[in-house]
Amino acid sequence: MRKLYYINRMLIVMALAVLTASCGKDYLEVDHYDIVDPDVMFKTEDGINKGLIGCYDALYGIQQGGKGGTDWHFKPHIQTANMPTMDCQAGGWDANFSRFGWKADDTFFLSLWSQCYTAIDRVNRFLGQLESVDPDLFEGGQAIKEQIEAEARAIRAYNYYYLAINFGRIPMLETGETFVNTPDKPRAETVEITWNYVIDDLLFTISKLDWEPRNNDGGRITLGMAKAYIAKAYMQNGEYGEALKHLQDIVSSDQYELEPVFGAIHSEGYRWGKESIWELAYPDHEFMSWGANGQYDALWWPNYNMEWGSLYISHEWVASIEAGDRRGEYSVVTYGEKNPYTDRQMSDDKFGDGGAVPNNKCLKYWKRDTNYSGNIYYSMSAILMRYSEVLLNLAECKFQTGADGWAEINEVRNRAWGNLEIGVTSDELPDRYPDEIARLTAPNLAPDAQVFYNDYAANKGYSSESWKVALVNERRHEFLGEYSLWYDITRMGIAKEYLDIEYPIGEGDSQREVDFNDNYALFPIPYEEILTNGGISQADQNPGY
Repeated sequence: MRKLYYINRMLIVMALAVLTASCGKDYLEVDHYDIVDPDVMFKTEDGINKGLIGCYDALYGIQQGGKGGTDWHFKPHIQTANMPTMDCQAGGWDANFSRFGWKADDTFFLSLWSQCYTAIDRVNRFLGQLESVDPDLFEGGQAIKEQIEAEARAIRAYNYYYLAINFGRIPMLETGETFVNTPDKPRAETVEITWNYVIDDLLFTISKLDWEPRNNDGGRITLGMAKAYIAKAYMQNGEYGEALKHLQDIVSSDQYELEPVFGAIHSEGYRWGKESIWELAYPDHEFMSWGANGQYDALWWPNYNMEWGSLYISHEWVASIEAGDRRGEYSVVTYGEKNPYTDRQMSDDKFGDGGAVPNNKCLKYWKRDTNYSGNIYYSMSAILMRYSEVLLNLAECKFQTGADGWAEINEVRNRAWGNLEIGVTSDELPDRYPDEIARLTAPNLAPDAQVFYNDYAANKGYSSESWKVALVNERRHEFLGEYSLWYDITRMGIAKEYLDIEYPIGEGDSQREVDFNDNYALFPIPYEEILTNGGISQADQNPGY
């Protein structure tokens, strides 16, 4: 008899009552069960909703035999999306990843693979049981049943999306299938099949959900989330016209807007703000220090990683910030400066970790002073999709379809130069916002994006269109240490040119050693999967590994 397992934690924790009141919505909180018999679960609407919460629960890291579940949303997500760009670098155990030296047996990839398929396993079991449920069981009948199905299918689509941007063709387990009852599932024959599967799930979700979350529970899948990710799937599949429609729907919905203060987005108290399209909020636990990962799965430790130094920011990135662009001071503390959140003084050394890495650190995730003791974990959100990403994706799709996307780029730059900050007061900002970073009180106009990047591309020697150069650089400044940059650069086909110009081999402070080749656009299928899945052999490995 199949069972669904539930980790003992809350899906969404909302600690600040003022945020709950100002957003006008409740946040999803659930009772927890270690094991729920599906024969009982699918007898009532309440039981089915608890089963759905189990699917949401799998979006967090799950410890599986030491495979690194509590690193989830930092490693591999932040590292795979950033380290190949050279803007973010690593020392210690992860240094090889910064040098394009990753291998198929690295735990990065096994963790990514196993965590995503754990979530897909749960959803497929849940959907397999849901199919036979009589719609009359639900107070709202067939409509509610379909909304529940839509949320579950979006969770599955999100996990397939994340697998596909990293590995390309992947095994596509369908409703009712798991690696237990279908252990030798081969990879999809083409990457288009993979993306079309993601798109089909999200099209169903889009047809059933609304902009507001079901039951007004913040943290549920919404129409905005589904449209944002179906647009990314279409973009990966080269269908920019289809992506454009969904991105325009998001913008015209008036459901989202840019946060006035860029630095507030990653403040510790930020939960489902006006810019957040998809995020996962991590709860506070009774114990948040060393050893806590043996007690809880809903943990991540950006604070610890920042202070110890697992996300160093290149000197090239720091130098690339234009005068007046406040994303620099909101995103990075450089050598010789003080962390404005903790008052920790950085050393005057230009390089750290024995001279191996730049001594600049990402402020987005370093907002407490732990001194390597006390609370090393964070209760902040992992903000996976922001409205600014929608705007820049919309600009890309406009350019790809023959239209003009400079207006969207300028909208993002206007906020970056601080012009939305004027008039914002301290009581409008989340907790642990650094008062040391003074907000703008007078207009600070950003140079027009088209004019600036036409000159920039020519002066740097880019052969790509200036709009591609603009999107690469705006994304690297907007989403430093977040979840999308490397995938955007490789999708646009500009990765080699970007690296050769911004990080020329053997030059500059970062001293890149390895030339880019197209194989780096995808990571290797985990070696353990090749050993254990009879449907995948070494001959089926991604090229170059």
